[in-house]
Amino acid sequence: MPFSVLFSVFGMGVALMGLQIRLSGQVRDQIRGVHGEVKDLSSRIERVEERLNGRIDQVRDELNGRIDQVRDEVKSVRDELGGRIDQVSGDIKEVRGEVVFIKGHLSAVLALGLSKKVETP
Repeated sequence: MPFSVLFSVFGMGVALMGLQIRLSGQVRDQIRGVHGEVKDLSSRIERVEERLNGRIDQVRDELNGRIDQVRDEVKSVRDELGGRIDQVSGDIKEVRGEVVFIKGHLSAVLALGLSKKVETP
């Protein structure tokens, strides 16, 4: 192989190596840029997650407060209705007692032989 061809091939090899070094440097810079963007995006995602977690905790606390409030209202209504039921039950027992008392008096009057007919004036 002539020296000029060998020198040309060697020169092309050196040129290709230089090109490869420049390209690898550019690729490395691009990779660093992408890596930096990924880190930025990752930190943004973490901040969003922290805000969402805080908001979720806030909503959970609000819902728990409302649930406790409704539970207290239901207990209050249940107690009030229980009191009313007890009162009505007592009234019914009292009326039954009065009915039994009146029925007893009517039976006694009838037993004394008074007429079952009521005379109208």
